Amino acid sequence: MLAGTGTTQAQIQKMISLSGKIANHGTYTEIYLDSLGPQEAVNVTLAPVAADGSFTIKTLVLKPDIYKLRLADDNFIFLIISPGENITLQAAGPKLDFNVKTSGSSQTMDLYTTMNAIAPYNLRIDSLNEQYRTVVNTAKQDSLLPLIISAIVNAENARKNEIASSIRKNPASLAWLFFMDKFDISADYEVMDILDRGLYSAYPRNVYVGQLHKQVAEERRLGIGQEAPEITLSNPEGKMVSLSSLRGNIVLIDFWASWCGPCRKENPNVVRLYGKYHSRGFEVFSVSLDKTREAWIKAIADDHLTWTHVSDLGYWKSAPALLYGVTSIPFTLLLDRNGKIIAKKLRGENLEQKLAELLK
Repeated sequence: MLAGTGTTQAQIQKMISLSGKIANHGTYTEIYLDSLGPQEAVNVTLAPVAADGSFTIKTLVLKPDIYKLRLADDNFIFLIISPGENITLQAAGPKLDFNVKTSGSSQTMDLYTTMNAIAPYNLRIDSLNEQYRTVVNTAKQDSLLPLIISAIVNAENARKNEIASSIRKNPASLAWLFFMDKFDISADYEVMDILDRGLYSAYPRNVYVGQLHKQVAEERRLGIGQEAPEITLSNPEGKMVSLSSLRGNIVLIDFWASWCGPCRKENPNVVRLYGKYHSRGFEVFSVSLDKTREAWIKAIADDHLTWTHVSDLGYWKSAPALLYGVTSIPFTLLLDRNGKIIAKKLRGENLEQKLAELLK
């Protein structure tokens, strides 16, 4: 009896209450609470929506997680619910959106407070993108596009700083998972590291936290300042060549393939930069994800690529590609003279600017 009572008490402690009112609920008569699984949402429970728009949901929640509260498949909001919470919600309706007012769930409040805080930046960016579309391919594009692009970058950075400030204050909130598309793991590693440490310590079994943790762990291994792992493979002549043999130079590791259109398009730029900076200590170490030696050798000749080339012809299962976590190409890493990573994913003008800075 005691064991049974204890279990019941534990379940009661994990029951949540979600009550609210949708001022204009239109023709909706039911509201649904779904849990978000790795593949698809699963309905947990539903409740009637009264004539005045009020509803109450009570259900068992075993762990903090992300849920979807919906009136229909295309009309929903997200909630972050923890066991035992008593949540209240007010919405104008009939369309649910981020202007919903909630209390009783701190992580849900993190989510919607931040969404409202960055809304002005979103509007600014949308407006600038519209200006860009209006100006591009017109007589004014040369004078106006640089200004518009600069304004977009400034607005995106301001939006990112707004979110990052909130992350630093409370890194253990699942709310920040909704804003990951605003960050780059490499460029924004400092704040991503803070977020990962906060979330993974609090929610190590959450599938979305696990995905972020894997990405950040990979960045810790291959981040700026880390020594690039050794690569030793055959060159086109069959001789084994190691990345470390180029130590003492500024080295561009270039993952590419003959079948990769963007790679081939970038090759003339790298050829030009190699010709310009090779005498100053610039080397290229190209790792091909080709499947056949013939295609690999032909592309090297056709594109006049006169630097170091290696490949195991393993396609996406290429050992260096797996080692470096390469999921798309072209993919580049720039190494300093000691073999440490100083930049990633540089192409075109960005690569040239970095080389000009390093090899004055």
